Amino acid sequence: MKTIKNTLHKHHIHLYIGLYFILNLFTLTAFPLIHSDEAWLAGLTNDYIRHKTVFVSESFFDLMPRTVHTLKSFYHLLQIPIVQLLGNTAFSIRLLSLIAAVVALYFIYYLFISLRIHSIRALLYTIIFSLNLQFIYAGHFGRQEMILLMVLSLCLYLYYKNKSIFKMALLLGLSIGFHPNAFIITTMIGFILLKDSLAKTISLKHLLSFIGIVGGFAALHVAFTLLANPNFLPEYWAYGQTLHVDALPSSRLVNLKDFYLKLYYQVSGTYYIPPMQGLYITGGFLSAGTFIYGLSKKFTHTHKLIQLLMDASLMVFAFNMSVFVIGRFNTTSITFAILPVYLLILLALEIIYSFRDRFIRSFRFHGFKYLSYVLIVFLLLTSLQALRSEYQSSHHNTYTEYLDEIQNNIDADSVILGNLSSGFIFHDHKFYDIRNLSHINRNSKYPYDRTIEDYIKNRNIDTIIYYEEYDYIHRNQKWEILYGDDESWYNDLQVFLREEAKLVYEFESTYYGSRIIRFLGDHPWKVYIYKLN
Repeated sequence: MKTIKNTLHKHHIHLYIGLYFILNLFTLTAFPLIHSDEAWLAGLTNDYIRHKTVFVSESFFDLMPRTVHTLKSFYHLLQIPIVQLLGNTAFSIRLLSLIAAVVALYFIYYLFISLRIHSIRALLYTIIFSLNLQFIYAGHFGRQEMILLMVLSLCLYLYYKNKSIFKMALLLGLSIGFHPNAFIITTMIGFILLKDSLAKTISLKHLLSFIGIVGGFAALHVAFTLLANPNFLPEYWAYGQTLHVDALPSSRLVNLKDFYLKLYYQVSGTYYIPPMQGLYITGGFLSAGTFIYGLSKKFTHTHKLIQLLMDASLMVFAFNMSVFVIGRFNTTSITFAILPVYLLILLALEIIYSFRDRFIRSFRFHGFKYLSYVLIVFLLLTSLQALRSEYQSSHHNTYTEYLDEIQNNIDADSVILGNLSSGFIFHDHKFYDIRNLSHINRNSKYPYDRTIEDYIKNRNIDTIIYYEEYDYIHRNQKWEILYGDDESWYNDLQVFLREEAKLVYEFESTYYGSRIIRFLGDHPWKVYIYKLN
């Protein structure tokens, strides 16, 4: 019995992570709803497989400006064996994120252990973090955020365990191949190294080697990309301008403020935003207060817990500075700030616990020793309540039903003009996304696409999947950002459908007939399938 108890105590983190992985496998496609970004990335993975090269852009975007580069190639290369083994499904695309999530939890636990936190409390803190809705969301989402968060957690573990700066630089350099947002997590780690270099706890040589290694990886990516695509830099900048990364500093400050207001009030276009108002308020006050305290102490302290607490506030500051510099305020990027915010909260609890006797003597309040337990229970109950409400509203079979409605009513050899929200069923078809239409007559590579009719006939498109959502957006132009300016195509497409096509099927999809998240679940959005005469 004692042997079993010792084994459980020794391997409790492995048991929890195993259980966490299995439970999340069953809910992987139930929460959140499948997003068109996931079908988009899956489509590019399939283009890698089809063309046997990383130097391709999305085949379904022929008019919409895209540029060939290697800045996301590692992500797609990791996806390829999963897709080939499990098929081109939302489950297989999301699986990589879930694997990254459990690896991140493993290193977060050992980060706490490296700080000499008792293993039971380290496990408890890891469990609390693992139940955060933004963490679960990123771990269930077929995008790159969770892989970058995994790299961030591993870098923190390596630094606080034995200051492995070379390994950190190598990991961050490699992460550039997953997504350009590697800049954000590199800045967060870089600020800690800069602070420690100024405090002379690491040498300037170490800091410069870190910058050189990460910068070298970035230069290699750009160099390899330019060999295959000499127009990469102007094309990538042109794409960035469509996302307003060229905004003036004053506009960026306004955008940063709006970024947090959207998160707080859960105002979103197509991305799910979890209800975490309490976390934003608590994290905001803690990070601001700790940052000011850190400034007064020049961000140095002999106690490891307090040092990491100050470093976490510095990471929050670095996160905000990096997104300000990039100028891209995508709500999914808050995933990177969740880790330092939770470190601030959990380390504050650990400091209360570690110094409880001193606090009791100072405040003459014997109930103080129970405060950390009360706060832990509160955090757990809050997380579980949020999880329960979200999973109760999840819909396991909705996406499958939506895809079946389309797949059962198109021919096996159809050439399709449609929407990436159903992109998982189009890898065997020639498929073009609706977003191309706003670029008719604007892409010099295709001078013969002067009208909707030209575009459709030049590609032998014989099936058009049309969404009621397009009519709503035409009446409410603030949403045209989803599919581009429809002035050049909306009216012409209506005429074309009336004169050249036949409606063969229509159905309703409350959750996938529209991408606008605030309207999901409360309107029977119609989807129409047309075939050309």
